[in-house]
Amino acid sequence: KIMIRTDRLKGVAGWNKTTIGLSLLAAAFTAGYKTMDNFIVHNVIVPKGDGLTAALAYLVLGSWIGVLSGIIFALATGKKILDLDFHGIIFNDRRLWIWSAVCGAIAAVSTLFVLWGNQYGDPSAIIALTNCTILYVVVYELMTKRVNPRNVLVPSTLVVGGAIMS
Repeated sequence: KIMIRTDRLKGVAGWNKTTIGLSLLAAAFTAGYKTMDNFIVHNVIVPKGDGLTAALAYLVLGSWIGVLSGIIFALATGKKILDLDFHGIIFNDRRLWIWSAVCGAIAAVSTLFVLWGNQYGDPSAIIALTNCTILYVVVYELMTKRVNPRNVLVPSTLVVGGAIMS
């Protein structure tokens, strides 16, 4: 099992070993999919004249694979690793589905531009810039006073450091 739920880290409020472990696991998967995105866009689905069509083709294929693997992952590991109160995927909340569709559409457009840009620009620069988008959320949360600045200092520093390293 991957669960380590109880030991608190000293000095970092609200973080425990599970949080850091899942964050590192997410970072590893993110590095993997971004590497594969760049490889596929430059070597497998190569544009022959129209880069937008190639990016759209890869986006559609990646979307279907992402949805199916996401459902499998949620059902297989949701209760065991992430949330003990997970009882399956809920289909009865209409508002949840509407907002999920809106967020999914925005993410798809963002991914389309990243894939399209990867074909023509330097992938390392594009990846570094896309990593910084989380900072917009941090700034928004700070402006609306939803978070304490001390609570986002460490994660923001990690994001900026990761963007610099990529």
